[in-house]
Amino acid sequence: PCCGPLDPSVESGCCGCFANSCAAVKAPEEGLLRSVLRRHYAPALARKPVQVAVVVCMAVWAAVCGWQASKLSVDFEYRWFVGDDAVLQRTFDVEDEYFGGLPLDVNLVTPSSAAFDYSAVSSQLLLEQLAVAAETDPWVDRSSLVSFQRALLAWAWAAKGSASLESAAGGPPSSLADALLPPADYYSWLNEFVTASEGGAFARDVLWVDAAAPGQGLSAARLRATQLPLTEAADEIDAMDSLRASVASVPIEGAYAYGFQYLYYEQYKVIQREMLTNLGLAIAAVFVIVLLILAELRTTLLVMLCVLLTDVSILGVMQMWGLTIDSVSVVNLVLAIGLAVDYSAHVAHAFVIAKGTHTERMQSAVSEMGTAVIHGAFSTFLAVLVLSASQSYIFRVFFKQFFSISVFGVAHGLLLLPVLLVLVGPPEMPSDGDAEEPKGGYPPAVPDVPESQASARVAPGLPAQKA
Repeated sequence: PCCGPLDPSVESGCCGCFANSCAAVKAPEEGLLRSVLRRHYAPALARKPVQVAVVVCMAVWAAVCGWQASKLSVDFEYRWFVGDDAVLQRTFDVEDEYFGGLPLDVNLVTPSSAAFDYSAVSSQLLLEQLAVAAETDPWVDRSSLVSFQRALLAWAWAAKGSASLESAAGGPPSSLADALLPPADYYSWLNEFVTASEGGAFARDVLWVDAAAPGQGLSAARLRATQLPLTEAADEIDAMDSLRASVASVPIEGAYAYGFQYLYYEQYKVIQREMLTNLGLAIAAVFVIVLLILAELRTTLLVMLCVLLTDVSILGVMQMWGLTIDSVSVVNLVLAIGLAVDYSAHVAHAFVIAKGTHTERMQSAVSEMGTAVIHGAFSTFLAVLVLSASQSYIFRVFFKQFFSISVFGVAHGLLLLPVLLVLVGPPEMPSDGDAEEPKGGYPPAVPDVPESQASARVAPGLPAQKA
């Protein structure tokens, strides 16, 4: 060889084909952070009083965060997704100050004439029953109901005369409340009503199969109402479910309640279940991957415990920081699973492959991987720090949650996990051979061989070269 064997302290290679190349390679100096971790931090974690304090403090913090997380609410407002400096924010302020929120327009939609014969006496009674069910719903403004059926009867009573109408008992009705339209004239009178000036406001409440042939019936129809102004997501979900239950209580197959805001109310209703489902799937996927990498079940379970506690801490801080469960925060919570495992898995892997007692292996893992973990968390924090002053709600939530991920991921990966590994970690893995592995993982140095003996070590079948 062109140079002698490497010193075991040299952690980088060299090219032996160039003269004096090995002499220029030196082991890197130990940085300040790694020195602090090796000389002070890791030995401190090896002390029993410190371990007890870490476990107790982390348990108390987890309990506090779990309690705070239980108070998290589902909420969403349009204005959150509008920039703080946008002119539209002033519109929202005026609306809140002078109107206190606006009621929600809802529609009670009924099916086509093929499934529901509007002209039949029983169907006319069901339409009135549907109107009464909506009026008596606790979340509906009773005075807001608009029924084309009621307006049609009132118009027919005045325009056609009570004698031309029917009653459910048979014969002429005694009052407008008992009046029903003759089935044979229903669609023609309805068409006449909505095209007249008196019924023009109801023209958009009925959809004809063919406007030129009213006798073919309706494709759909609706009754209109408004729900009371609501501000809390829980109330909005209850109002939607209540009106749907009111409509379902009337035996009109295919009828349903709908409002534009129901698109968002549906999200509020399912987002907690979807959040738990996605978090569970993410945790299951991470568990399988970590188990394959570590190849040790007990260590994998400890890593997953740290990941779960990190997410619990994030949820608790969300409540303390005034955040809610919405589509933005849920996405970040799922991302937190993949980010938090990074802070724990490296330390756990270094512990598994280290040699010695539990305490010695913990100190080796913290000393070897602590610097990289801290640098990774700090670089993540710096990357999102610029978002803290953003005028956008989405970016501010992103900063708050990723800041929490960095802080609590490191806290559990470099504080709680090393202590747990010392207390309940797996035993040392058996070596592949009986020979002791040299320090640093490098092969033992080859002793110098006299030149007179070098020719005796040539490969079999090859002639020895002359000096």
